[in-house]
Amino acid sequence: MQENLASLGMLTAGIAHEIRNPLNVVVNFASASKELVGEIRGRMPSEGVAGVVGPLLAQLKEYVEKIDEHGRRADRIVRGMLMHSRGKSGVPEQTDLKNLLTDTVNLAWHSRRAQDGGFNVSLEMDFDPETPGIAPELMAKIFLPFFTTKPAGAGTGLGLSLSDDIVVRGHNGTIRAESDPGVETRFIVTLPRGG
Repeated sequence: MQENLASLGMLTAGIAHEIRNPLNVVVNFASASKELVGEIRGRMPSEGVAGVVGPLLAQLKEYVEKIDEHGRRADRIVRGMLMHSRGKSGVPEQTDLKNLLTDTVNLAWHSRRAQDGGFNVSLEMDFDPETPGIAPELMAKIFLPFFTTKPAGAGTGLGLSLSDDIVVRGHNGTIRAESDPGVETRFIVTLPRGG
C-alpha cells in the first residue's frame, strides 16, 4: 500500500510538472495579450474605437481575461497537486476562501464528469463579498438550532447545530469556534479514540 502511494505521488508530481510548463506559457501570453489589446486601443483613432474594431477589441479583451483567470486557477490546482504529491501541506498562507471553494467545487465537478460523460449538474455559488470572521456578539449563538445571519429563506440555520449534534451527542466529542473578525474563523473538532 505504501509503495502504491509513493508511486502515485511520483506520477502526480510528474504530470503536474508536465502541465505546469505549457500552463506558464498560457498565463504569460494571456497577460501580455491583455496589455497588447490596451495598447492597440490606445493607438486607434477614436472613430475606430467607436466603429467595428472597438467592439471586437472589447470582446478579445474579455476572452483574454478569461484565459488568464482560468490559467491562473489551473496553476493553483497544479501547485496543490505538487504539494500533495510531496506529502507536505506547504507554508501556511492567507487565501481567498471564495477562490478556494470555487476551485474545489469545479475540480470535483470535472472529476465526476470525467468518470461519467453523461453527468451534468448546474452549480450556483453565492459567496458573501465580505469573507470576515464571526463577530464576537454572534459567537455564543452559532450552534443554536435555526440561528442564521442570512436573510429569510436563504438559510435554515441548522448546519452548525447538526454538526454539534453529530460531534458532541453522536461521538462524545467537542466542537468549538475561534474567530478573528475580518480575518478568519477556525472550527476545532475533537473526537475521542474509538468513540
